[in-house]
Amino acid sequence: MKSKNKMIKILEIKARLKHYDCWSSLCEVYPCKGKIHYAVKINNSEIMEFTTLKFDNIKFFSDFMNIPRKKNILNVLYSKRKSSNSVDIAYILDYNFTIRKILEILNPFFEDVTTENGIEYWKIYSLTRIKTGLSSILNTLKYSLEAENSKILDINLNLYKFNDIVPYFMPPSLTDRESEILLKAYKEGYFESPRNVSLAKLADETGISKVALLKILRTSIKKLIMNYLNNKGPM
Repeated sequence: MKSKNKMIKILEIKARLKHYDCWSSLCEVYPCKGKIHYAVKINNSEIMEFTTLKFDNIKFFSDFMNIPRKKNILNVLYSKRKSSNSVDIAYILDYNFTIRKILEILNPFFEDVTTENGIEYWKIYSLTRIKTGLSSILNTLKYSLEAENSKILDINLNLYKFNDIVPYFMPPSLTDRESEILLKAYKEGYFESPRNVSLAKLADETGISKVALLKILRTSIKKLIMNYLNNKGPM
């Protein structure tokens, strides 16, 4: 029998911080709230974000746009007014001056990022097989964040048992194919350490490529966790 502490778990990180090299710090000068909907990495030095900004006064958006250098924003590709004081905006960032670059090492499968008046709020979820406490991860994160010209206001880590979630919180949003593949991976021991079945074997058994299988697993897990958090409210 395999030890439970070797099973894959879900790591939740919640952080509240100021990042002085990021455009979010300008939201303190031009008061606004931001919701980052998507982030797409273009290459090792650039990333694109799709964001909605809601300003206390829409004139602040014009002031914001007229700044020659918007911190780590390299280029604004698109902006469109969607209401009296909110704007949809797409832009390219210098990836080397982002918090996301630091968190990338954790390979998060889901993130929720907002900013308000110069403060960034991060919630990310990652899969892990760590067997010890979270203090080493927390200390490493604090050191890395502070080294990137950030001030940590608050940061918390939580660990959830993945295998406790799967049997009981299969969300209706999962397609039949997603449910089939996720349960197959779970039953055959894909989420155990060491794995009882390889990705290649699972892909062969399900008749799809490894890339397609990984995409289905990541999408399924994202839906699963969001359904669990919405219903159980661990935060």
